[in-house]
Amino acid sequence: MKASRSTLFLALILPTVGLVALLVAAGSGQTQPSPTTVKQHVVDVMAVDVQPSYQQQRLVFGQVEATQYTQMGFELSGTVKQVYVDDGQPVQPGTVLAELDTQRLHAQRKQAVAALDRATANARLASLSQQRIADLVTKKLESRQRLDEAEQSLAVANAGITEAQAQVDRIDVELSKSVLIAPYQGTVVNRQVDGGTTVAAGQPVLALQQATQRTLRFPLPSDKALSLMVGQGVTVLAADAKGHYGQAIDATVDAISQQRDPRTRTVDVLVSTTGDSEPLLPGDTLAMPLTRTVQARGSWVPKSALSSGVRGLWTVLTVAGEGAQEVIPVSVEVMFADGDRVYVRGPLSSGDFVVVHGTQRLVPHQQVVARTVDAKLTAGVR
Repeated sequence: MKASRSTLFLALILPTVGLVALLVAAGSGQTQPSPTTVKQHVVDVMAVDVQPSYQQQRLVFGQVEATQYTQMGFELSGTVKQVYVDDGQPVQPGTVLAELDTQRLHAQRKQAVAALDRATANARLASLSQQRIADLVTKKLESRQRLDEAEQSLAVANAGITEAQAQVDRIDVELSKSVLIAPYQGTVVNRQVDGGTTVAAGQPVLALQQATQRTLRFPLPSDKALSLMVGQGVTVLAADAKGHYGQAIDATVDAISQQRDPRTRTVDVLVSTTGDSEPLLPGDTLAMPLTRTVQARGSWVPKSALSSGVRGLWTVLTVAGEGAQEVIPVSVEVMFADGDRVYVRGPLSSGDFVVVHGTQRLVPHQQVVARTVDAKLTAGVR
């Protein structure tokens, strides 16, 4: 009876002991010793420089204007005989642009010339009569009164010549006013009528703009406008194919308005480009960079050094120096963003080291290895 019990005990215990042995043997090869050292992150840091103010840059936009822009029309009413130019056509000074039908004026001129000839003939006859009567008066064969009458008749006849000549001159002026002539070198920008159209006096026929010069008009704050001087060189910026204003063009201040715009409270400054610059067309938009000094104590740091903070603030991570250091978070306020750098205000001192990038991988009070780098802070224009 005892033998059967011992046999049953061994039958239950031995498989259990064997299973435990197999499990121990299976796991013995996968066990690893617990690490004795922790790998520390290497972070790039830069020294900050606290300053009392910063330069704020922004762009003021202006437009290109033609130095001269003329709506050209006839001083007389009439029918347009022909318009000799088209939109976009360049013209030189003295080029005939358009002409009125002048048949009526030519007929009037013939009439005025005939009246002038008649007045001239009358004056010749009056002169001869005056000379004869003067001889008779000298010989005491005619009264002095007849001589006075002859002299006055001659004066009337001469006045008739002057009047008739004035009529001819008036018609000649009207004939000259029946032709539109380009007053300067320019380009036709808007042809509004065609031949055969009846126009009123002063009605625009075409628009002409000067081609050789361009004026740039910038509405500037009064303090900036009045700080400039006529003849002073300035820099304006043209947009590239992507719309970025970075192409610098040299320009010169031509005039400064002495009147403030009542709507924008700005003062217009007119400048012209100098040298061989890119071709500008009226209506193009250019920019003028302006700089003003803002008194605010702070320092420039890279945008990549910022991480979100609380209550509208931002956080930068600082370390005490190079080597093994502890990361300390510092709350800062962003005052101005310029390119890939920002001007921040907070409890930073000159010489403090700020983590340049990779702040999202770090936590406060983490142990890191800091190395100093020369961070390039690129300024942009806003």
